[in-house]
Amino acid sequence: EFTGGDQSTAFLLQLGGLGFGAHTHWGEVAKFQAPLAFSVGDTGMAAGVVFEWIKDISSGPRDPVDFDWQAGWQWRPMRWGSLGLVGRHLAMERRNSPYPGDPKRLDIGLAIRPGTEMVTVAGDVRVNHYSGALPPGVPPEAIFVGRLQVAPIDGLEIGAAFESTGAMSFNLALDFEHEGVRA
Repeated sequence: EFTGGDQSTAFLLQLGGLGFGAHTHWGEVAKFQAPLAFSVGDTGMAAGVVFEWIKDISSGPRDPVDFDWQAGWQWRPMRWGSLGLVGRHLAMERRNSPYPGDPKRLDIGLAIRPGTEMVTVAGDVRVNHYSGALPPGVPPEAIFVGRLQVAPIDGLEIGAAFESTGAMSFNLALDFEHEGVRA
C-alpha cells in the first residue's frame, strides 16, 4: 500500500477464529500497529483491538513514543449482511496529533452482498471528534465512505473505497479461507 507520499505496509494472518498481524507507516511520524482479532464461534460476531505506537521522527530521538489503541466489533447475522462499529484513537491525548485535542473517531459501517457471494457493497460513516479544537456549537466532522469488494475467482479479492473528501484507495487480498488461513 502506498498513500500520500508516505510508505506503509500491512500484514494480517487469520488462523481459524484468531487473527493477528502488523502494520507500519513511515513518514514524519512513524507508526507501528499490532492488531489482534477473534470471532465467537458460529454466532456471526467478531471483535478486535489494535495497539499502536507512534513516534514523531522530525522532533528528534528524545521525543517520547505515544501509545494509542482502537477497538471494533462486527456482527453478521446473515450471510448477505453485516454491521460494524469501530472506536479509533481511544487513548489519552496524543502529542503527535495535528489538532490540540485527541482526534477520537467513531466508524459505523453496513455491508451487503447483493445476491452473490462475489460482490460486497459497503457504506461507512466516520465521525471525527477533535476535543478542544472546535469552537462550541460546531458539530464533529463526518466523512462518508463507499466501498466495493469483488472476488472474481475463489481466493482473490479486489476492492476500492471512495470518500466524500475525494480520497480513494484500492486493495488486493489473497484468501485461503478453505485452508483456514487468510493473508
